[in-house]
Amino acid sequence: MTEMDFPQHLISMIASLYHSQKATIRWNNANCEPFNIEKGVRQGCILSPHLFNLYTEKIMRQTDINDMGINIGGRDITNLRYADDTALLSDKITSMKRILHRVNNAGQQAGLLLNAKKKQRLCIYQQAKSLVM
Repeated sequence: MTEMDFPQHLISMIASLYHSQKATIRWNNANCEPFNIEKGVRQGCILSPHLFNLYTEKIMRQTDINDMGINIGGRDITNLRYADDTALLSDKITSMKRILHRVNNAGQQAGLLLNAKKKQRLCIYQQAKSLVM
């Protein structure tokens, strides 16, 4: 968040929410000993999808894929994200393969793995229509 020029007071406030978190697991009406939570975002917290998007934004910026997306309104769009769901966009299959490879590598370096079982592909083809005048 510092690299994205967020105000320090906001960074400190969010950091305090995550400082010294503990959890316990309840099983058969008994709780285990509390343990420290060292990474991740809080399940069900209203900030969690936004915090995760900030995390993935840093990863996406490291991929250098800005010129491989689809052009919408004069901008190349390479991805759409919400919470832990990401749609990668490209107008060429070769670019899509490079995007996927780069995102996978950058994610691994950041400790984030793509779930191959959840990967889906949607191809939309539009045939060029010639105008007859």
